[in-house]
Amino acid sequence: MSDAVARLKAQLPEHPSVDELTPLADDYTGLRILAVHAHPDDESSKGSASAAAYTDRGARYMVATMTGGERGDILNEEIKHSPRAHRDLPGMRRSEMAAAAKAIGIEHRWMGFVDSCLPEGDPMPPLPFGCFGVQPLERAAAPLVRLVREYRPHVMISYDEIGGYPHPDHIMSHKVAVEAYEKAGDPEAYVGGGAAVGTPETLLRPCV
Repeated sequence: MSDAVARLKAQLPEHPSVDELTPLADDYTGLRILAVHAHPDDESSKGSASAAAYTDRGARYMVATMTGGERGDILNEEIKHSPRAHRDLPGMRRSEMAAAAKAIGIEHRWMGFVDSCLPEGDPMPPLPFGCFGVQPLERAAAPLVRLVREYRPHVMISYDEIGGYPHPDHIMSHKVAVEAYEKAGDPEAYVGGGAAVGTPETLLRPCV
């Protein structure tokens, strides 16, 4: 872990222990939750059990995926031998996302940005032109603001300030989630992006 990341982590609040957590209620009918994720597969590796628990108890749970995961690595050894994974990785990731949404019981929206990839090297290379991580904040947040105004979540969930780990798409996902949380209720912000609504009651940033 770099010194910069270690300093950032030291500034983050500590999460309560499992013993301090309150058990879920039996019925969450009417509750709307919106989770903001960077890539398809993040919804499965970060919070999927919680999503399933809430939907089983009547809540609506929407996942907004900011990018298509087009530049992701193929880590599954079995998938590495699939011709489709090399010919049409974006299409495969869409199919996987649809299957995950069905299995977990969630609703889903694509936000339409292109994966930035995880840069490696010393010095770090620049991010690809036009990718999510280099978008101006207002452009990157605009589709999410529109979704918040349409879906009107009571709770929003995303990553902490360093994205859980310093992937540029995860960091940008944190930024756009905060922006949408703060601006969705402002009628003078994002004019043309749907009618302003009240600010969601809660913004959680625990997804790591």
